[in-house]
Amino acid sequence: MNVRKLISVRSLSAASLAVACMSFVQSAAEGQSLTAWTNPPSGLAGFNDSYATGSGFPAGTILASGATAHFGTSCAAPAVASSPVLQVTVVATLRRFEFLIPATLTTGNYFVWITGTAGSTPFNTLSTPSCSEISVGATSTTIAACVPTSSLAIVAGSPSASNVTAYVPFGSWGSGTTGIEQVPIEGTGVAAANFPTTGEVNSCAANSVTGEVVCTENTTNVDLINQTSFGSFSTVTSSATAEASFTGGQCFNCGVAINSTNNTAVIAMGSTLGGGSGVQVLNLSNNTFNSEFSLANYVSEDISIDSGRNLILSPAEDGIYDLLQIGAGNTLTEFGNNISADSPSNDLDSAAEDCTTGIALSSAEFSDYVYITDLTQAVFTPGSPGTWTAPGQFLNLNDGDYSAGTSGISTAPGTNHLGVVTGEFGGQAYSALQLPSTSGTGTPTLADWAYVSAMPNTPDGAAFAAGFDPHTVTSYTSPNNNKSYAVFADWAPGQPDYIAVVDLACVLALPRSGAHTVANPATATVPCTNYIAVP
Repeated sequence: MNVRKLISVRSLSAASLAVACMSFVQSAAEGQSLTAWTNPPSGLAGFNDSYATGSGFPAGTILASGATAHFGTSCAAPAVASSPVLQVTVVATLRRFEFLIPATLTTGNYFVWITGTAGSTPFNTLSTPSCSEISVGATSTTIAACVPTSSLAIVAGSPSASNVTAYVPFGSWGSGTTGIEQVPIEGTGVAAANFPTTGEVNSCAANSVTGEVVCTENTTNVDLINQTSFGSFSTVTSSATAEASFTGGQCFNCGVAINSTNNTAVIAMGSTLGGGSGVQVLNLSNNTFNSEFSLANYVSEDISIDSGRNLILSPAEDGIYDLLQIGAGNTLTEFGNNISADSPSNDLDSAAEDCTTGIALSSAEFSDYVYITDLTQAVFTPGSPGTWTAPGQFLNLNDGDYSAGTSGISTAPGTNHLGVVTGEFGGQAYSALQLPSTSGTGTPTLADWAYVSAMPNTPDGAAFAAGFDPHTVTSYTSPNNNKSYAVFADWAPGQPDYIAVVDLACVLALPRSGAHTVANPATATVPCTNYIAVP
């Protein structure tokens, strides 16, 4: 009778692999034996690599070019997908097989087995049988690349495919305390946790492909949280040389956006050069910075990134909607579009984009307007800086009750074409936005919006109150039900107390008292709103 002990390898170090080797009791003569789970045990289809580790393989060299990882719904089932092995690593008697999770897999758990040749001897781990298990989250290049930006960060589909986690900073540009709170929204694989920081943190952004979170302090500190490495925390320093100044406060590091396609973060910052602000690219694979890029025009309060079109979006309080083209080596080229002549407010506040269509937005502080444009029709003219044009317009939402006007704006990644716009500094009004589903011709406009003047009271009975700059709102699309949600932070006591997770399609479907106004919003939106306490 064969006896084997399967273990889950939680580290890829040589030391941990050697320890794992001691746990295998099945000999090479008895067949191959894989660990119970791959390492990491989850990932996004088409984006993440993982590793299957085992012992008992035939003697001889195993070449990656001759090995394949197979995926099935059970260990004995036919393969539903296969992936070439990228690398084979030998540690003691263990063999570790690296592979890319196939892009064709849908969300769910799969069993992985390996076939190949050791020397001249073929092997197949199913002959034992022995498989590793992996949890897969389905995504797309567009969903992974188009990450909303604000003071809040959302990790969706990591470390388990069903997990969604918020990262909530306790500071703003003008007030607050130190620290970042990890708040579980969906799934059970992540616990609440606090990450102490040296200074006040104003913004966070996340790469859901890797599970890494990047946060900026008001100083030059940039804080890094690696969720897949059990919440490891480190700090690097940007090249900000001066404080940038906005209507909502001052900051050396002012915000951050993530480019998940090339695993970089872009830091918005103050500068003594150019127009007084700039951006700096941080390579997250080795935590090194590119040189600071000073802007001729001012940086946005909330930048955003469209990595499919290689653009950084930066609408700013000087009335200029900047686009930065990302070139080889993450070099940047600036193009400005001065839309202030048509603007009801020169204070463009934050950027958002539906990257499935290229429809981009900006809020317009101290007004009820939003700006909408179609980047698929953008024409770029070189210069110092260059300029760009595209069909666009300011839309008057005619609501009248956004605190400080339309300020925070975000679109949920994916194909639902949903977004949200809200105020700041104590307000609770917002609108759920239905963006157009097509682009490429004409001047874009919103398909619909639903204005909510009052949110339900928080669980402690208090009125909801939005946070300060740089905007305590973001959005995400759930890996579990494909619904798009807005996420707000409540700052009623002067620091985050609750986050509100709001089903945007649910809000758009509510009865209305006018063309775009939700009737009895404080009670009507209760089924659409879920409050989660920030510990």
